Amino acid sequence: PLGLAPLLTREGARDISALGRLLTTGMALGGAVSLLLTAAMAGIAGILGYDDASVRALAIISLALLPSTWLTYFEAAFLALERTTPIAAATLAEHAVKVGAGIALLLAGHGLEAVLAAAVAGRLAACVVSLWLLRRLGVRVRAGIDRAAVVRLAGQAPVFALSAVCATLYWRIDVFLLAHLRGMTEVGYYTAAYRILDLAILAPQSFCQALYPGLAAGAGGEPRRALGGLALLTIPAA
Repeated sequence: PLGLAPLLTREGARDISALGRLLTTGMALGGAVSLLLTAAMAGIAGILGYDDASVRALAIISLALLPSTWLTYFEAAFLALERTTPIAAATLAEHAVKVGAGIALLLAGHGLEAVLAAAVAGRLAACVVSLWLLRRLGVRVRAGIDRAAVVRLAGQAPVFALSAVCATLYWRIDVFLLAHLRGMTEVGYYTAAYRILDLAILAPQSFCQALYPGLAAGAGGEPRRALGGLALLTIPAA
């Protein structure tokens, strides 16, 4: 997503009237890059020496890049509006399609590639639900690009994008290395266990995400008091 999500939340929280223009511009910028990365991801799998099944799996899941990027922007817009219920609704729609269709396909005798296609369909469903909910909240995505919004986002995007790249490398380099040092079976065990840890990390991350729009808009001492309470809760829990 070029690191634009926190930027959209910050700028949108400061000026709600500009949120639609910023979102439209972000979708255009991120969408163009996502299409390039989709082709690159599908092609690079063969160069990295993965087995044929993994190459096919990566080609299918690469189709989720564009809807994933846009979904990240939609969530950023909801956070700017300080509305988190729509994010939950879109997530439920995604998982209903992904899990429901995935299980049905497995029971019908299909394999991993069909399940990955169901995951892509789930992302698309979440985008559709998010767009509908944004429209109900008065945020419209229109054709065309606002030049002022492009300058506003593109000028600050490199810092946010670099931060996002560093964070991605930090959180995912272990899986990449393990895939080359061992095999896909070990990667599967590792990532399955890590999913449980992700659940434990989710609560404090979600709370901080909910506080971010208030901090970005320059609210008073309330967010700082909330962060202090968060520390008191999460340190003993950890």
